[in-house]
Amino acid sequence: MLIIIILCILIAILSIYLKKSKILFFIAFLFAWIIMAFVYDIADETIYISRYSRPSLWIGQTEFLYALIIRIFHVFHFSFYQFKAAITLIQLLLVSSTIKRYAKYPAFVLMLYMIYPFALNVCQMRNALATAIIIFALRFILSDDVKATRKIGPFTINDLLYILFIIIATGIHTVSLFWGLLLIAKKLSLKSTIIFTFIFNMFFTFIFTPENLLKIFSLFGAINRMAVYLSSDYRKIYQSVYFHSAILRVSAYAIMIFAILIWLQMTEKKEKSPAINFAIKSNVIVLCIVSVMVQYTTEVYRIQEGMTVFNYIIISNSIKQSTKGYLATTPKNVLIHIALFAFSIINLWMLVLRDDSMVKTIIQPLFNNNFFFEVFKL
Repeated sequence: MLIIIILCILIAILSIYLKKSKILFFIAFLFAWIIMAFVYDIADETIYISRYSRPSLWIGQTEFLYALIIRIFHVFHFSFYQFKAAITLIQLLLVSSTIKRYAKYPAFVLMLYMIYPFALNVCQMRNALATAIIIFALRFILSDDVKATRKIGPFTINDLLYILFIIIATGIHTVSLFWGLLLIAKKLSLKSTIIFTFIFNMFFTFIFTPENLLKIFSLFGAINRMAVYLSSDYRKIYQSVYFHSAILRVSAYAIMIFAILIWLQMTEKKEKSPAINFAIKSNVIVLCIVSVMVQYTTEVYRIQEGMTVFNYIIISNSIKQSTKGYLATTPKNVLIHIALFAFSIINLWMLVLRDDSMVKTIIQPLFNNNFFFEVFKL
């Protein structure tokens, strides 16, 4: 629909100039929700309709908490699309609350999210909700509240809250268990994080077995699905068809994000930014997924994808204002804008746009199939 394309372009242009606008942030949030909630005939939709309408068919393939959420909505007689509208609203509220709290330029960051990974979040409902919960929980890692940093044994109160949210997210999508890696990055120096990541990958590549990993995943209720992912036949097919493409995407993402973050850290005129340092450590430790991808399944790439909003916040916060409160048109500011747009667009291209089938099943429905705009004949 032409109206959706026009609104996308308009929001993108305005967010560059009105980065802090609360009104624009609300409009972008509302627009994102309308797209996400009312799109139809998009990739994986038939799977989610079946998972919602006939949950008995998905026993052993749906995590416990997500199955419980479905049962709750059944009690209130929600249709699938009503369920989808409610879940996507919760998801966007969780993501937006973190953007609003930590980003200097919320409207700009929300717009970048709508470039990437928004399209994937629309069709990956479980992963999108689980990732949104973790993005919300990042406040417990980023917080400097003295009361919340009191220790209970080896952990602070914030650490325990973050672990609680990981458990909740893993009850929705099993892969979310790997978000615990960020807590380790918080505790370690950059050098120690690199060493840990190397040892972790060696351990999972040569020592840990699929059977051991399956025992851990089975605790969250998706044992049948995870057993398929970890089966030797599945791994052979996945490695022959998707493995090289997935490794290329993860490698390209890592190269781009490290280039941007290290450049920002090197150009800091004063002392090094703790936020950028933590972002570097976090993106390093997320590379622990490489050994899991090599040995088991490429599904864990979603952890790196989920890091994107956090990376947008950290990078965009380096954009400086002039003393009068306007954005300074300095070379560094211009380069940050270029880097962020390039990073988001390249990732969108690598995961979606270069695959014709994904363009047809994800991008085209986003612009052409929407109940809301059809009702109003827009």
